[in-house]
Amino acid sequence: RRVLFRSYGTFRLSSRMSFFVKQDVVNGTYGNGPYGGTEVYALLRILPKGGYIKGGTFLPDYGWKLDDHTAYTRSGDLGFLPGSNLPAVQSGRHGLIFLPNYKDIGGEIGAFAGALFVTAGLFKGTGNLAPIDPSGDKAYAAKIEYGTQFPQLNLRLGFSGYGFRSFKMGGIYAGIGALDSNLTILGELDWTHNYFSGTLLTENVKTMAAYLEADYRIFGGVWLVGAFDAFDPLQGIADDDISPSTNTLRRYTLGAEVFPLAFLEVRPQLRLLHEQPYDSDIQLLTQFHVWF
Repeated sequence: RRVLFRSYGTFRLSSRMSFFVKQDVVNGTYGNGPYGGTEVYALLRILPKGGYIKGGTFLPDYGWKLDDHTAYTRSGDLGFLPGSNLPAVQSGRHGLIFLPNYKDIGGEIGAFAGALFVTAGLFKGTGNLAPIDPSGDKAYAAKIEYGTQFPQLNLRLGFSGYGFRSFKMGGIYAGIGALDSNLTILGELDWTHNYFSGTLLTENVKTMAAYLEADYRIFGGVWLVGAFDAFDPLQGIADDDISPSTNTLRRYTLGAEVFPLAFLEVRPQLRLLHEQPYDSDIQLLTQFHVWF
């Protein structure tokens, strides 16, 4: 059982300027100390067509910002979910760098160019570990997204990139929404050069994370959800039982998203976790999201 209790608020000074604050009052940093602490930033919507300038401490814009942080494209199992017998590359978890409380100090700009939306950010790269220092290495994140609408279909396609020191990460993501059938499909595929966790960087390690999800609304606030995600902790090395830390994880999920009340989501899930070349394990997982 893992509980996130966050207090948050937005203070709007004008139609174009606002401040946002968020703090998880229960959890700290999930073993990734530099990236904990308060999320606070100023947002200036002063660019044409709704573009913005953002500054403070916040989550860099990369890929799909899924609310299910257990996806390998975000932070993965965090070492908390049962069923995985394999050691992670580092820090006892499988997944990429964006933990639930991930944030870094920096600035970001977002602008529209026709059907394209582009964001670019520059960050400390060490979160809240040290005071702001204009010298030294910096992290960067960039994303370009194309969005269009057909008579019965919405489409979004994007590319993301992130880098800090010798760690590089890039990916592609897409989403399709059918307006007349309550069906949504989205996916993401990411690759890294080297492996980064907290302040620890492992050289000569290339990883891969993938996520695919389909959602169908049965009625009202009840959605049926199916998902597949995978994590390869060391690409180019065959799966075997001699070096299990190099083996690929594949996970199949069937569940539901139920909104019984306003501002309450219940997400029961049945997961089949397959660890090459080991047998499969079954996980039962329920997530609750409450907000106001």
